Amino acid sequence: MTRLSLETPPAGVSPDRWKPHLENEQVITGDLWLLSWDNLARGLGLVTAHFDEYTLVWPISLPSDPVAPPAIEIRQTPLGIPLYAWPSRETGISTALFDRPLGPLLNKSLVDATATAFDDGTPPPIPFTPEPTAEGRPAAKEYSRLLVDIWATLGDIQWPTFGTEARLNPDTLRAAGIKPSTLAHVLGMQTAAAVQAFRGESPVTSDQAESLAQVTGLDTRQLITTDSFEVSLRLLKPQYKNQLRQVSLQLRVDESRARDIVASEFELAARSNGTIDSRLNGVFARLIAGGTNHWLTTNHYSRPVPTKPSPDS
Repeated sequence: MTRLSLETPPAGVSPDRWKPHLENEQVITGDLWLLSWDNLARGLGLVTAHFDEYTLVWPISLPSDPVAPPAIEIRQTPLGIPLYAWPSRETGISTALFDRPLGPLLNKSLVDATATAFDDGTPPPIPFTPEPTAEGRPAAKEYSRLLVDIWATLGDIQWPTFGTEARLNPDTLRAAGIKPSTLAHVLGMQTAAAVQAFRGESPVTSDQAESLAQVTGLDTRQLITTDSFEVSLRLLKPQYKNQLRQVSLQLRVDESRARDIVASEFELAARSNGTIDSRLNGVFARLIAGGTNHWLTTNHYSRPVPTKPSPDS
């Protein structure tokens, strides 16, 4: 299993090709992406479909990996080396994993035609990788097993997980016929606290939001403020990945917690003027500069952040 690094390109790939294609921060079908989590490179993926919160990808292997069919061989690639895609191992992963675009690998029509061929059991338009030799079969079999395990692990990484506090959306509550007295009863709050929560002036916990959702029949995300939902979607965009990495290193927390902290800090600034993006950039600037000591002095964030390449890539 080839180890990947965020800084050092794989064998045969020039440093320039390993840099992000910053002119394109959109997640587009057919593009090749480097995936990362907790400041470690986790794998390469070919985008096959993109949604707001998750993306379908084909795992990508390198020439140094002992691949075998049903992997397909793509000779012309943005990395300048052959790559091997696994359409039969398509995986849905959080868009939070997307680190940098490395360029277009296949056009959408070819992606679709290949996927259809695999679904129908017909020969794909892109050739399979050659069969391994008898001596190479054990290594190829073990690599295939590891690939399944690694991508199952990547599929389990999810953010947001509603681990942060959020503010309720008063308009949604009113439209659903919910009153502050309802909040006080369902959430076990004092009247004054329920009024503040109803107005969105004070946050509720994820458990409280879920309890309210069960009683009202609404989705949890319908209950929170538009800004809370929007900032979560913003933080899934790859354009914020580097800033999130800097926050993670500055505060010595893992990436999921760094995202939670940014979202929580945004809530504190949510009543200020400015667009969501401008306020979010302000939060990043403060956290990266170390201007907020609150997160450093609580007892929740003492876990060190790994900085070496992961063997799981």
